[in-house]
Amino acid sequence: MANAMYKPVLFLLALLFMNFLFAQWQPTSGPQTPRGLMIRTAVLKGDTIIVGTHGKGMYRSGDNGANWEAAHSGLPGGSGSYIYSLALFGDTVLTGTHKGVFLSTSYGTNWA
Repeated sequence: MANAMYKPVLFLLALLFMNFLFAQWQPTSGPQTPRGLMIRTAVLKGDTIIVGTHGKGMYRSGDNGANWEAAHSGLPGGSGSYIYSLALFGDTVLTGTHKGVFLSTSYGTNWA
């Protein structure tokens, strides 16, 4: 009797997780640099994606990855920054770099 009760529950769980089974990765248009880059960390809020790289600074997309721009203004090391971590708290982005911890209230446009 107990096994008969599990079958409907398992069926419902399978339906709920069906989207995950068929999920696909979708490429974006970048960010691109002449020698490529290694993305170390990323945060997402709405259509805005911010990625931190290993030695190539930070990049931001405001349209789900269709277009990218540099987002390391104000970071010591600029485009040569090593970004180790990103955290998003509401509208505030924090990053840990090889030069310390920095804060942006403009989604990476400026850092302090």
